[in-house]
Amino acid sequence: MRPAPTCFLQVILSALRQCGTHQITDCYRLESGAGAEALGLTDYFYGGGVCLIEWAQNIADVLPENCRRVAIVKVSEEERRIEY
Repeated sequence: MRPAPTCFLQVILSALRQCGTHQITDCYRLESGAGAEALGLTDYFYGGGVCLIEWAQNIADVLPENCRRVAIVKVSEEERRIEY
């Protein structure tokens, strides 16, 4: 059994604790950036620190232009590749 993406993100955040503010946001159920804004999530995106976002493509219209994108790509049933 493989760890869930959220577990993977928590491991990354634990290594980045010295960066100050940090947040994990799962946007799977959001349909647009308007939903993220209504929940106040954009405050984290523009507030400095590190914000890791799952399903970021769902809210692409409200993400900062300078955000870094990282993807875990399924190569096979047993192999994944990290792209950035």
